[in-house]
Amino acid sequence: MKNTDYIIEKIKPILKEKKAIIFDMDGTLIDSMPMWSSLDVKYMNSIGIEPRPDFHEKVRTLTISLAAEYIHEAYNTSQTPAEIEAEFKEMAYHYYSDTIPLKPGVFELVKQLAKAGYKLSVATANDISMTAACLKRLGIYEDFSAVVNCDMAGATKAKPDVFDLACERMKVSREDSVIFEDSLYAIKTAVEAGYSVIGVYEASQSDKWDEICGLTECQVVFE
Repeated sequence: MKNTDYIIEKIKPILKEKKAIIFDMDGTLIDSMPMWSSLDVKYMNSIGIEPRPDFHEKVRTLTISLAAEYIHEAYNTSQTPAEIEAEFKEMAYHYYSDTIPLKPGVFELVKQLAKAGYKLSVATANDISMTAACLKRLGIYEDFSAVVNCDMAGATKAKPDVFDLACERMKVSREDSVIFEDSLYAIKTAVEAGYSVIGVYEASQSDKWDEICGLTECQVVFE
């Protein structure tokens, strides 16, 4: 709670005159990156393939459907992209529905921001059913007026489309909104599109933290 109060005070200047807040999910709201750091390779091993050294970096920023297409094409699998997507989702789903936790202080932060009257949304690259199952289990789903993903927007976070879709669903403009995001490439996209961005520290992105700090208006660490 003490850390949450500190974060609230720290972000107040950025939130001034803003109406809405867009949260990334993985690595921002929830502590899922340790799972993702190995699940893709575990899946490849389960279908009898030892992926190349650059595999994880190749698929890390992709939606599950795009990752399935990449795996099929790059590794010439007997499984179709649709089969790969279904199998991978089955492996990942129980983590989201059963075990992945919120980052420390996130529950209190979301509740306080919702109580303060901000419109809240989630903009994620993840599967929408897994996202909803996780947020419902963790008790914050009802605090978001919109939950959207890159598949719905038709583009990865290399484009601002998913953030724009969140704004559309909340009936606000880019100028009205602040984004919480941990991924450097998504932060670059949002900043270039004119969004105010708060950088969220994620251990798996620690080598990029200095660059994230240079791009974002404020930075927070959930601990």
